[in-house]
Amino acid sequence: MKKVLALLVILALVLAACQQTPPAPTQPATDGAAPAADTPAAPAGETIVIMLADNHPETHPSVIAHREFARLVYERSGGQIVVEIFPGAVLGGEGAVIEQVQMGATHATRISSAMLPSLDEPFAALFLPYIWNSTDAKFDALNGELGDYFAQRLHAHGMHILAWHDGGARNLYNAHRPIYTPEDLAGLRIRVQESELMINLLNAMGASAVPMPMGELYTAIQTGVVDGAENNWPTYALHSHYEVAGYFTVNEHTIIPEPLLINLDFWNGLSAEHQDILFTSAREASDFQRVEWQAEEIRSEEHVVAAGATIARLTPEQRQAFVDLAMAIYVDYTDIQYHIDMIIAAQQ
Repeated sequence: MKKVLALLVILALVLAACQQTPPAPTQPATDGAAPAADTPAAPAGETIVIMLADNHPETHPSVIAHREFARLVYERSGGQIVVEIFPGAVLGGEGAVIEQVQMGATHATRISSAMLPSLDEPFAALFLPYIWNSTDAKFDALNGELGDYFAQRLHAHGMHILAWHDGGARNLYNAHRPIYTPEDLAGLRIRVQESELMINLLNAMGASAVPMPMGELYTAIQTGVVDGAENNWPTYALHSHYEVAGYFTVNEHTIIPEPLLINLDFWNGLSAEHQDILFTSAREASDFQRVEWQAEEIRSEEHVVAAGATIARLTPEQRQAFVDLAMAIYVDYTDIQYHIDMIIAAQQ
């Protein structure tokens, strides 16, 4: 009954969304080979529609990359595959959309990997604080055997990873004061993703972590339900959080990869030719997203500074104080030490 009700709600949302300007195409990827399907292709002339959800707005680099993905897929399939994009969380927050993708009610989504440990704990290793040496090291690893390994792990949960997006480094921001030390975080309620690791991390650094969907955040800061949040430059700017939380601290406590997921049954139902089109296009759109992301980080910082946001840049000693507290949570993840070691080894 729950699945039936969920499907009815999603159908209503889709019909409502379709009354608006149609959304845009799909996103980024890695460099491993996708498994071939045994299922025959759809009959000639039949259009395959892929619903792709994202909680970010139209102008976000990931949504821009989704449109590039959709363009490539449409051209390479001769119009047989159409990617319909639903940005701005119109189909729900990341947690709700993951469930939709698992059920097949929505075909694909880009989400933060911080949402996946509740399904499969080893995914927590991908965004432990300071585990990545650099953005390039992260993508080199995820575009190889490491990314293939984690894609295979999600098969048990009905999903496959097509590609990985750049989510940048996450930083602190709040409505009350600049944050230079962990002591400055005392008493502040900071929104985090609905992730046990992120809750533990922010609490360890001295804040009071409050899990909450992204779509509720602006109003929550505006009304004082929370005092701030943690995220990257583009999210801070494009979601207009600087309007209600004007103090941004560049502490870069974690880098979170963002996978593009697709329903596994839907994926396996495609022909090998169509799988190859989706996989190759997703990889190219991933590279496109990284370029867009880097440019957007610069634009976002310039925009919020011009709008009056106060930027706190830490000295090496101040940053180290956050590092020391953040790294302390590793003791809670000894049961995934094997996967932590995998990530470290993949960067050597």
